[in-house]
Amino acid sequence: MVNEYAGPPPQELETFLPQEGTNGTVKYKITPRKDAENGAIRDEYNPFKERNLEHPTTDNETLTHLLKASLGTGILAMPIAFMYAGLAMGIFATILTALVCTHCSYILVKCAHTLYRRTRRPQMNFSEVAEVAFANGPKWGRGFAKTAKWIILNSLFITYFGTCSVYSVIVATNFQQVFGHWLGIEINLRIMIIILLVPLVLLAWVPNLKYLAPISMVANVFMALGLGITMYYLVIGIPENAIEKRDLVAPISTIPAFFSITIFAMEAIGVVMPLENQMKTPENFVGICGVLNKGMSGVTLVYMLVGFMGYLCYGDKTEGSITLNLPTEEM
Repeated sequence: MVNEYAGPPPQELETFLPQEGTNGTVKYKITPRKDAENGAIRDEYNPFKERNLEHPTTDNETLTHLLKASLGTGILAMPIAFMYAGLAMGIFATILTALVCTHCSYILVKCAHTLYRRTRRPQMNFSEVAEVAFANGPKWGRGFAKTAKWIILNSLFITYFGTCSVYSVIVATNFQQVFGHWLGIEINLRIMIIILLVPLVLLAWVPNLKYLAPISMVANVFMALGLGITMYYLVIGIPENAIEKRDLVAPISTIPAFFSITIFAMEAIGVVMPLENQMKTPENFVGICGVLNKGMSGVTLVYMLVGFMGYLCYGDKTEGSITLNLPTEEM
């Protein structure tokens, strides 16, 4: 295939976006990078003003969604994660994991904002950012644009299929315990998971994030209430000299299990671009006081608190979900 383009020499080009030509050739949409005389940016395209969203979300609504995505039922597994890391190592490793997750999300959004302007597109999803980045990158990488998009799509599917499967098991196990205690009925775990699929599928049919914002807010309120009750039992259940009885640093062989659980619980990069794409002011998503930093800061503090207190209270008896350790006689 022949590459055809017209415009300033390559050193002054800002973008190489492949487009199929009429005769089977590949053309590149080219935008000059800098003015030859004063070095100013010629292209004043603002992708955020070009977005045409029927129901854009505000910064607070986006923050609500981000908290819901990052602060899910995986937080109930943080105490056992601290058991695998130790009290001191757990705090340090949780902060490290949060920094890495936040940094990766930040890079993704900043790259997307740059590519919006270079390609004159108002928004992209995660896989499209990868595809366009390769298509506008060095010559050796442009042929991998479609491959990069395919890898991202399949990786996201595998990641969130596994994550949602684990979430379903965690939620179903807790419902199974509640029904067994109050009704005296032992419901098979698989049947409970099937029952939970009905509301999960119905929620997946909600057309846009604007409509989901109230649901996320209600979910966050119930999550806060649940964590508050959990923390109450953790505080009153801490034994004497608990810190002396717990490992500050666990054996290195169990550290990978800590990172697996923490990343599973905290990581939400798959929702970053959908949230950014639906924002009324997407430029506020990143930055020192941006939505991303605000959300991840709060999430990190809560994760550390629950993990630390859970392991401090129950030690080696910590269950996979800390709610399974709570006294059933007071339910």
